[in-house]
Amino acid sequence: MSNGEGRARKLEGALLEECAEWIWEQIQEEGLFVPGELIELILTTERELNLHARPLPEIAAGGAAAVRGPRPRRAPPAGRARGGGRAGG
Repeated sequence: MSNGEGRARKLEGALLEECAEWIWEQIQEEGLFVPGELIELILTTERELNLHARPLPEIAAGGAAAVRGPRPRRAPPAGRARGGGRAGG
C-alpha cells in the first residue's frame, strides 16, 4: 500500500458498514446508545459533502448544517408583527 492504493478506496458499501459498526461498538462500550443508522448517515454525509478530510470543527459544523437542512422562515409571534411592538420610552 505504499503506492497510495489504500487512500484511493472510498468509504462505501461493506467498508462503510464495517466502519459504522466499529464506531457503534466503541460508543456502546462507553455505555451510550446511538442508532447504527445514524452513524452510517453521518459517515455518508461527510463523504457526500467532502468533509472527511477537513479539521474536526469543520466536519462537525458541516454535518450539523446538513442534518438541519434549510431553516424555514418563521412568522413573528402574534402581536409582534411589523410595527406591533411598543414604542420605547
